[in-house]
Amino acid sequence: MYIQYSCVVPDDEIELKRFQCLKACCISIFSTLFLFAVINHLEQSISIEKREWDLQTVTASDYTLEIKIRQEQYDQMKLQVSQRGFRPDLPMGARVKFVLIEELEKQIREISGEDGMYVSDVNFAFRNSWLIDALKSRGDAIKWQNWAELNQINASITEQLHERMEETNTPVCAFVTIESETAYNYLSGVPEINLFGAHSKVKEAVEPTNVIWENRDFNKLLRYAKMLAIITAVSIVLGITFMATFKAKDMTNTLIGKYDTSIKCSELRQMYSDEQIKTLAADEWFDYYKNGGEENGRSIAAQLGCFCSA
Repeated sequence: MYIQYSCVVPDDEIELKRFQCLKACCISIFSTLFLFAVINHLEQSISIEKREWDLQTVTASDYTLEIKIRQEQYDQMKLQVSQRGFRPDLPMGARVKFVLIEELEKQIREISGEDGMYVSDVNFAFRNSWLIDALKSRGDAIKWQNWAELNQINASITEQLHERMEETNTPVCAFVTIESETAYNYLSGVPEINLFGAHSKVKEAVEPTNVIWENRDFNKLLRYAKMLAIITAVSIVLGITFMATFKAKDMTNTLIGKYDTSIKCSELRQMYSDEQIKTLAADEWFDYYKNGGEENGRSIAAQLGCFCSA
């Protein structure tokens, strides 16, 4: 008595595997495209809702632009204030503000070629994220009535203000509110302007409630470093997920590979009766688990696998 195993995979089984592979690929592609479509739809919907809300309401941001202020530009503004003796009755911050307003109104006149276009107000964002974080900690100490920690935070803030006063008073960008929509359109229509010998980018300002003041003094290098750290972390997580999936699949294949699948159970049952398969399965079990078959790494014969799955 012998069992003949097929060494060639039947054509119908090859076609079935190809169809399953094609179906899996199509599902993956469709899922990816569907995800992109949903994200794009949500983005467009939010953009439309934002425009509708903007048309129905009038807020400070509708006439406000955000302009980047560099250190050298701020130094030039202070130099002009000192040379011109501009408004000595005002503090330095207010004098710098009015000098900037004059320069911006000059830029608008040059861009439009018209007069009568004015800047209503300018608000600076400063390099003071450390102070905002310290004030948050101070608020937590007051909330939890931790007076010892509160005294330490107050002393630390006072000390750092004396040490970092110049840095804290250095603006990093200006929120410029324009009096008229015409002047706003002229100034917002240019990507950047020349202010005090350096170029500054001009862009629409976000809503005042959406301004995250702590992020104003982050330079591009720090932002790129944080973005790179996020990409690295996500890549590591995806890599771990891929390796875990690959390992699980390999363990599954190893478990499945223990059984010889070169002959189908339906074909085996046509060749032998159930009693014969039971006897062959018992012999195979002893040969594999008791007589060294598992140590040799060979596959379990089909009759044992078919008997167990019956």
